[in-house]
Amino acid sequence: MSTTFISNFGLLVVLGTMLATSPCGAQTNAAPQVFKATIGGFLGTTYSVELRGDTLVYSVADGPKKASPKEVTPTTKQWNQFRRSLDEIKVWQWRTNYPNPGAYDGTQWSVDIRYPDRALKAEGDNNYPDRAGKPGGLKVTKTFGLYTAAIRKLLGGLEFQ
Repeated sequence: MSTTFISNFGLLVVLGTMLATSPCGAQTNAAPQVFKATIGGFLGTTYSVELRGDTLVYSVADGPKKASPKEVTPTTKQWNQFRRSLDEIKVWQWRTNYPNPGAYDGTQWSVDIRYPDRALKAEGDNNYPDRAGKPGGLKVTKTFGLYTAAIRKLLGGLEFQ
């Protein structure tokens, strides 16, 4: 055997080990360390999801009425897909605050998510990030719609908008 083959084989073994143990590679627990998200308005329905252990606690409040929380335990596959979705829509470049552009009432949202390699803590008031992370204004942007769709998928189809 040539020394080039042995060196290349050794490099492949090292790279394979790195991928298997990296946040983007295979994981035994693909869930973030922290995940909490809310969306809703003063007079309308408010949705909330929070990671507690390996379970998501999902809550809905419609004005003063609050429904009993539901528990959802996503699979590793669902968590991996959720992370891929976050990466694809580039949430990691979102700003901390998307202030109200002058509308009354409306929708407020927040997200706090932490992985070992990435974190995001952001909030908005009638303002939503676009693909570049810039404020998109009063209309829900395509990027923000993809974000809420990723949460709904993680929740097994429960409402979050």
